[in-house]
Amino acid sequence: MSKPQFISLEPANELRFNGPFTEVVTSHLKLQNVTDKAVNFKVKTTAPRFYCVRPNCGQIPASGTVTVNVMLQPVDQMQTLEKERSRHKFLVQSALATDEPVEPFWKSVDPSKISDARLKVVFTNLDSTSDNDTAQNEQTAHYVSSDKGFEPKLNKTTESPLAQQPRPNLVQRNAPSHEEAPKSNEKEVENRRLTLQNQELRQKLSELMVTRSDSSQGLLNVQVLLVSLAALLIGIILGKLF
Repeated sequence: MSKPQFISLEPANELRFNGPFTEVVTSHLKLQNVTDKAVNFKVKTTAPRFYCVRPNCGQIPASGTVTVNVMLQPVDQMQTLEKERSRHKFLVQSALATDEPVEPFWKSVDPSKISDARLKVVFTNLDSTSDNDTAQNEQTAHYVSSDKGFEPKLNKTTESPLAQQPRPNLVQRNAPSHEEAPKSNEKEVENRRLTLQNQELRQKLSELMVTRSDSSQGLLNVQVLLVSLAALLIGIILGKLF
């Protein structure tokens, strides 16, 4: 014995989705209450990850209508729809409403009081969309390949030959090396030290000549100072040369 039908569907047998399917495609389902009482409805699908149904349940007043929007989510690979097109189906359930809210109603309603209506899914322009998608992928791949090969080539041809030559090391040519710098500083310090000693010896020699102390002792001191002075002068000259 067949169950009574509480609602009529438009379309009655199938939901059509027109491509391209790379963006959201919406199909509209009109539900008509054919009774003089309020009717609750609920929409189910065998492929919930592909579709978004709004509203997926609700209540239709007596002789009223409700439009349900069934949205197919974007699909990157058309082969997925080609393989699963026969598996996509929808089930519309309906039952006479009670005072209970809609959602709790469907958890407690007697299954024998539910009327079912089934819809199959049809995809149109699926083959043409698949061909266009394949052509677009090939064009994109060709573009990316050309772009990847073009950039390194540009870098090679635009580089100046002068830029490829090694630059002279100006620092090594103009500045002394780390090893030569300490030697130069040591020579300067030694020259200053010898100059100071030379000045001290000259001052002492002048003092000795002015005081004219003991002749023998003074003569000896003068000779010693003269020899020391000569040695210092020779040291200064050699330090400047080397």
